[in-house]
Amino acid sequence: MEKIDKEGIPPGGDSQYYDAQFDGKLYPPKLIVSYANYFANGEVLDRRTFRGGLDTPCFQLLEKNDFRIIHKNGTPMSEDEMFYPELINFLEQSKTGNLKTKHFRESFKGLKVKVSFGQGVAA
Repeated sequence: MEKIDKEGIPPGGDSQYYDAQFDGKLYPPKLIVSYANYFANGEVLDRRTFRGGLDTPCFQLLEKNDFRIIHKNGTPMSEDEMFYPELINFLEQSKTGNLKTKHFRESFKGLKVKVSFGQGVAA
């Protein structure tokens, strides 16, 4: 956060839908994780190599470290709103050969959710 406060957000480094709030300041979530990896491991993570969004490891890491994830317009999000980006990610992934599902949520509004893309022939 100090790096961002000092140097600003680099071109293309801003977030689209969510901000990570800490001590009253807003930061791009994926940029925070990318820079945190630099300070921990000496390498800036390419933000294109990992997903951001609700229920992703990126956001879970931030929330675990006392960041508050908020919608860009600053309003609290309903549970339905939190599900839309994940649904879009599902639809986008369904167009690829990627069968991984661990990054999807396991429940929604008290219901168990099981995501599957099928194996073998496209379903």
